[in-house]
Amino acid sequence: MKKTIAILLILSIALTSEAATYTATAAGGEWTDPATWVGGVVPPSAGAGDVVVIPAGSTVTITNQTVTFNGTVDVYGTLSLDGFFATLDLGTGSVVNVYAGGQVTSSFFLNRIEIGSNPFAYLALFDGTVSGPATISEVSGVQPVELIFFNAKANGNIVELTWATASEENFDYFALERSADGEHFVEIAQINGMGNSSTRQDYDYVDKFPLSGRSYYRLRSVDFDGYTEVFDYVMVKVDEQPADFMVYPNPVTDGQFAIQTNFEITGEATLTIFDSMGSIKMTLPVNAWQQSYDVSGLERGTYILRLVQGRQVLSKRVMVY
Repeated sequence: MKKTIAILLILSIALTSEAATYTATAAGGEWTDPATWVGGVVPPSAGAGDVVVIPAGSTVTITNQTVTFNGTVDVYGTLSLDGFFATLDLGTGSVVNVYAGGQVTSSFFLNRIEIGSNPFAYLALFDGTVSGPATISEVSGVQPVELIFFNAKANGNIVELTWATASEENFDYFALERSADGEHFVEIAQINGMGNSSTRQDYDYVDKFPLSGRSYYRLRSVDFDGYTEVFDYVMVKVDEQPADFMVYPNPVTDGQFAIQTNFEITGEATLTIFDSMGSIKMTLPVNAWQQSYDVSGLERGTYILRLVQGRQVLSKRVMVY
């Protein structure tokens, strides 16, 4: 009979900017099976500060083998160790958070979670008992937002983002942020929260003009009192698309607009604004894939924006009211 325990290994962890999040699918499965994970990528054994999320209702199983991982394991569903000697071998400083409703189960007295390189520093899962330098407890502290999962999926030339919360308290909105390198993030949307909720809430957003190739998304929660929490990012890869940029709002009505490219800005780039007669009205620097400009000096009319980066030349028509 499987024994169930709730575990919180309270250890420090140094997350790096290169950390990645791996979320189990609703169907779950064997840890080492790519089909178990959103995006079809198994959490690497040699990562540094990576995050594994097992959502509520999902079961991830380690059967008759040792799985090595270095980072944080957030269990909202079930992490199951089955068969002889099934082991989760965690690097030094790793954390397993078992949230309310989540569980870790085992079927054999030698199943265990090892911590670091010390073979005696492990969490034994037999008979619901524990040995090793760990504290048994369930995550029970009040969190403004308890995030269950956050997924990003490429669908053609768009990216579909979905996430869910288990609870919300005094919560205002999510800021959805995007990055080309996993380090420098820019807000692309705000999604209102429920304020206060003790039941699961599901959210979704479609990025209709994503970066071409690899990009990163993350959520930042903002409470009514200004408290902010940043969650781990997820990575997604969009099939290579022709270089392009968008202008918004178009028409321009308040003397300001922004541009957004589907590629990284590398080296010198400029945005030149021509009037209907072909005369140059403004030449502006482009320093990032998303940038805002003040064009309050332009008269009402139709203009051509020409973005130049190296040999790449792109044009858009914009109306100014």
